[in-house]
Amino acid sequence: MMFSVSRSPFPIMSKSLSGLFVSIYLLCFSSGLSGSEDSITLSLKTDGNRTRYTLHRNSSLVINIINVPTSISAVTCQVHTQTGNLTLSEQPRVFFHNSITGKNIGLVIKLHNSESEKQVWLSNLNQEDVPVLIVITALDSFGPIPGGCNMEFPTEIAPYLRLKSDSLKVYLEFQHASFGSRRDEPPTKCSFSLPYVTYDIYVLFLEENDFGESEFFKKVEYMSNVSSIKEHSSKAKSYSLHPDTRFSFLLYPNLGVVYNVIAKFTLNNEIKESAYVPVVSYGCSSFDFTETGCRIKYSFKGKLFLFLISIFGFIVAFFGHSFISGVILFFGLLVSFFVGFILTGKYLSFSKESTAELSMVIGILGGIFFLFLWLWLRHPIILFLLNGFVFGFLISATIVYTPLDDCSRFIYCWLLCNAVIL
Repeated sequence: MMFSVSRSPFPIMSKSLSGLFVSIYLLCFSSGLSGSEDSITLSLKTDGNRTRYTLHRNSSLVINIINVPTSISAVTCQVHTQTGNLTLSEQPRVFFHNSITGKNIGLVIKLHNSESEKQVWLSNLNQEDVPVLIVITALDSFGPIPGGCNMEFPTEIAPYLRLKSDSLKVYLEFQHASFGSRRDEPPTKCSFSLPYVTYDIYVLFLEENDFGESEFFKKVEYMSNVSSIKEHSSKAKSYSLHPDTRFSFLLYPNLGVVYNVIAKFTLNNEIKESAYVPVVSYGCSSFDFTETGCRIKYSFKGKLFLFLISIFGFIVAFFGHSFISGVILFFGLLVSFFVGFILTGKYLSFSKESTAELSMVIGILGGIFFLFLWLWLRHPIILFLLNGFVFGFLISATIVYTPLDDCSRFIYCWLLCNAVIL
């Protein structure tokens, strides 16, 4: 279920206002650092390099990237953390257009002439130590540059992804890639590269109910370079021909999901690929792993309702031929519950618990209604319609999670669902 992002009609003005607020923040940021500065050195390997590090509170870290071959025109440096926003900058002094702040962040560092080393600065303004994962990857001189045709994000090149969410969906945003170029050569115009670059969106699920640091870092590492992404994750969708830069996915509370995008094009019968900086969602607005945050609270009423429905379904499955009225009540309850849950979730602003409880009431009342309708009319078409609806809904819901489905738009999914049910 995907749709395009609406671009701001005043991008320059919005960037200026954003720059003003960020500049004020960065002034406070600079004064808040304690002045301690550590450094680490990472040698660029064929598949990149990665390390874990604990960044102390109110401190900064210099990341030295060495042994960069001259055939490499740029390097992506990405930093990931579960808690606390960090700032990654190309220079010791942090400015709006040369830095990025967040939990899943990255920068494309260009190299010039015969440079084989580069430095980037990572800063922690939080009042506690923050464990981080640092990953560096090489960008081929003739491969795509992730976020090279940036139009909306603050940095000149934006290899990182952004996530927004509501109560039902997660929205993934990225910027178009551009063609790479040799060192010190002018970059290729985006108007030329846009028609040729295609995008694959990949997802990787973390273990359910596992909010541990080791699981988080392990899955992010899997999604940090092209070969590992293809080996460990699943392709959600492929897009070409000026694709939208915003995609939507169902939100899974209590379950971490890592998203990433691979940009690619064909040059001389060779596929050139580059990965963006992965981003993680736990299906909640804050890093709060309690029953009021990311962790799902299973109410007693919900457990009791599911238990009773299971017992009722077992009786209907094995003894329903002897109790037709019970079959009508059961399937009428299911149909009414499905319809009630969809409509109340779509058009009413209730919490998830209230929506589920209201759907239970609608299901019970609907089951009683269909039972009285059966006792009044005694027409078999009632039983056939209810059975067919439930079975068709089950089949269509299964198809949605197979490659046969193309739910690039919300209405397509419901058209498919209705077609299968009918």
